[in-house]
Amino acid sequence: FQRPFMPFASAKGIRCIETIVEGSGMVVVAGDGGGRIGVWRVDANGVKWVGALEGHVGEVTSLIVGPGVLWSTSVDSTIRIWDVPTLECKHVILSSPPKNNNNNNNN
Repeated sequence: FQRPFMPFASAKGIRCIETIVEGSGMVVVAGDGGGRIGVWRVDANGVKWVGALEGHVGEVTSLIVGPGVLWSTSVDSTIRIWDVPTLECKHVILSSPPKNNNNNNNN
């Protein structure tokens, strides 16, 4: 087995990894300490670099695969929902209110 070229080297290291079964192969996604998610396709012909999903500002802490979607969480207090076929971010959920929230409900 030949070691594939991995242009996803991160000085902050890989924090989480998940696989998505796709036909006779799979997609491997790995979140790093810098906020990127690397994507590779793996099949009988080997491993192919697809690209990096970008959008998180801090360390990617977890990845979860659902039907056709990839959920990612980060220390930036966001949850991102990625469309697996297109690898596009479809939704961003803020998991806590912004720190500058001046909206007081203590009326």
